[in-house]
Amino acid sequence: MLRSHALVPTSGCLRALALATLWLAAAACGSEVAPATTATGSGGGATGSGGGDVATTSGTGGAGGATAGSTTSVGSGGTTGSGGSPPTYVDVSLGEDFGCARTTGGALTCWGADFYGQASPPSGAFDALSAGSGFHGCARAGTTVTCWGQNADGQTDVPELAFSAVAAGNLHTCALRATDSKPACWGKNQSGEILAPDVALESIAAGLVHSCGLTSLGEPVCWGEEGSFSDPPDDVFESLALGNLFTCGIAQDGTARCWGFPIADGILTPPEGTVSQLDAGDGHACALRPDGTITCWGDGERGQLDVPEGVLFVAVSAGGAHSCGVVTDGSLLCWGENALGQSTPPSP
Repeated sequence: MLRSHALVPTSGCLRALALATLWLAAAACGSEVAPATTATGSGGGATGSGGGDVATTSGTGGAGGATAGSTTSVGSGGTTGSGGSPPTYVDVSLGEDFGCARTTGGALTCWGADFYGQASPPSGAFDALSAGSGFHGCARAGTTVTCWGQNADGQTDVPELAFSAVAAGNLHTCALRATDSKPACWGKNQSGEILAPDVALESIAAGLVHSCGLTSLGEPVCWGEEGSFSDPPDDVFESLALGNLFTCGIAQDGTARCWGFPIADGILTPPEGTVSQLDAGDGHACALRPDGTITCWGDGERGQLDVPEGVLFVAVSAGGAHSCGVVTDGSLLCWGENALGQSTPPSP
C-alpha cells in the first residue's frame, strides 16, 4: 500500500525538525540555478546505484583516507578514455553540492564544490561509487573501500577490513563486511546511525542521520533517527535510497515507496508506475523508469525536478538541490542548483 504521509510521534517530529534546521544551516548556500548541463561521451551504459551498494565478493580488503581541498573543482581519478576519446559514464552519485561519476573502465570523475576535497577522487578503477549527502564520497574496488573528502568526524577513516558494499551518508559511512555481510559503520553518531545491528544484509544505504539495509528476504532494517524511517509500508523491497530524514525504496512490484519525515511537500508521495532505479536527495527524489525516462518529486525550488525532455537515461542520482543522470550515449546531464558548479559536469 502506498503511503502518502508518514505518522511521526511528536517527539520524533521535534527531533527531525531540529536535525533538519542544523543540517540546512550547515549546507552551502547559493542562488544560481542551472538549466540542463551536459558532458558528452560515447557508447552505452549500465544502471547506477540507487542510494547504496549491493554486496559482491571479489577483490582484497584495505583502508582509505581523507583529503582537504579549497573551493570548486573538476577532479578526475583516472583517464578520460582510450585513444583520446571522451569518457563513457555508467553511473553517477551526488552529494550536497558536488557530484561524482564512474566510467566504463571504473575511473572516477567529480565536480562542484571542493571545500574538503570531495570533488578530488582517488585514482584507480572502482566497481561501485557512493557520494555522501554531506561532503565526502566513497568507492569500492573489489573488497577494498576508499573514502575521501570531509573527515571531521572520521567518516573517511575506513576500517582495515574487507567489504562487499559501501554507502556514504552525511557525516558517517556504512559498509557490509565481506566475511559475513553484516554492516559496519563509522563517523559521527548523532542519532545512532553508526550503531549497526548484528544481522546479515544484501545491500546498504546511508542518509542524513539514519542507515538502512535489506535482508535476503527484501525486508528493510534501519537504525538511527527513528523519524527518518517511521511508519514503513508493509512491502518487500528490491532496493533502498535514503534522503534527508526520509526513506524510499523500490517494492517487489516495481513501484516506488517513500516514508519517514515529510521534509518537503510531496516527498512521501512518489509518482505511480514502475521504476528501475531510485535515488533520494536532501528534499527530493528521482527515479529511472524502464523506458529510460526520469521522474522526480518533492522540493523543486531550485529546478531539481525539471528533468530535460526528450532525453533517455540509464542512471540517475539526486543531490542537495540538483539532479544528474547518465544519458544513453554515456554522457552526463544535470539540472538544478548550480551556484558551486554542482550542475555542470565535466566536458571531455
